[in-house]
Amino acid sequence: MSRLEQDLQQLERGTEPLSGGDVAGWTDLLTTKVEKHFASGTQRMRAPEETLAAVRPHLGAMGITRIANITGLDRIGLPVVLVCRPNSRSLSTSVGKGLDLVNASVSGVMESIELHHGEHVMQPLLLASAADLLASGRRTVDVSRLPRVRNGRYHSNLPLLWVEGFDLLGRQPVWLPFETVHASALSEAPTGSGCFTATSNGLASGNHLLEAMVHAMLEVIERDAASLWSAGGAAHRADTAVDLDSIADPACRDVINRCRAAGILPTVHDIGSDIGVPAYLCEIREAGHWQTTPVFSGLGCHFEPRIALLRAVTEAAQSRLVLIAGSRDDLSRRDYAATGHPPPDRANRPFPREVVDVSRRTFNEDVADLAARLQRIGIDEAIAIDLTSTRYGIPVVRMVIPGLEGPDDDPEYVPGSRALAFRECLS
Repeated sequence: MSRLEQDLQQLERGTEPLSGGDVAGWTDLLTTKVEKHFASGTQRMRAPEETLAAVRPHLGAMGITRIANITGLDRIGLPVVLVCRPNSRSLSTSVGKGLDLVNASVSGVMESIELHHGEHVMQPLLLASAADLLASGRRTVDVSRLPRVRNGRYHSNLPLLWVEGFDLLGRQPVWLPFETVHASALSEAPTGSGCFTATSNGLASGNHLLEAMVHAMLEVIERDAASLWSAGGAAHRADTAVDLDSIADPACRDVINRCRAAGILPTVHDIGSDIGVPAYLCEIREAGHWQTTPVFSGLGCHFEPRIALLRAVTEAAQSRLVLIAGSRDDLSRRDYAATGHPPPDRANRPFPREVVDVSRRTFNEDVADLAARLQRIGIDEAIAIDLTSTRYGIPVVRMVIPGLEGPDDDPEYVPGSRALAFRECLS
């Protein structure tokens, strides 16, 4: 038996999901040392080939019928796949990207898996108003800090569905609106819907629940950073442009050069926020034709700047290929309209020269680091909901972090207190 197989057996915690009220279970989880055995362009507990082999037997049961390599539809050459799940309750296709085809396949498959779990939440629910829960002695999330929707109808006496999660910062159970957790887009929405943003932000899968939690928390921080960057206005956005010639990392330079060789102009913005985790936004546009063709963007957030940048560039290439393939069921005619805007006229911000390497840290150390960063900026709740299915045993989690901004590309997005304060600070 290999060392990796021994580690996996030692770390196996069973397929029963942790309930929000299982304080002892969550405490044990957060002190479990889960090492990173793969660190090439990402950081995972297993190599991508092993992850794919582990989940493949369950793909049919989750409705995944096809993994399609669509890389050749574009001339950039960065690997992108579509993962088809025709009978889904949200998107019937997920997308994956990576530095090679195996990583891209794992990226797309795991996205499809986490969406399936978000559509089929098996945790117990309560039907009550916030006032009812308060009267019963149950702790509820600070609803005032959750991302809201335009013309939302929430009030403290409105009956709605609630699910119990575990607050990593307060180390205690907490109930939160089910609308902020599930990912189902069925036309008959659950009772009490229409109050909060319902996106896939913070939904993540992994080889271990701690690995999934790190990726989920980074995604929520990434979306918050992007919304703040947008709220800062045109002058602020221009000031964040990164000098691409200052990038020394070989992998980062390779993906940028691939774009340039294909006649695609990449631009990168440093969108890192006060949380202090590196985050980047990459835009790619047809060189010389940006006025008449769409601009595609991608986001990346990670402790290591090079990994954050790789994610942003590969996601931008993925966004372009999604439009070329045309098989996503959330595309519309306006996505194909010319939406070009000019690249920044200056790019003076340097990319970090110092090498940051947290690959030797464990995933529980990553979670503790993120929790500390959130507390330093006044965030006092970071709620985890274990969505792992007993049927498959693939760890899936939803992270909800009240006080951070939701994705501003959601049509129902309403700027929260952080975005309003950031805009006011720069005005």
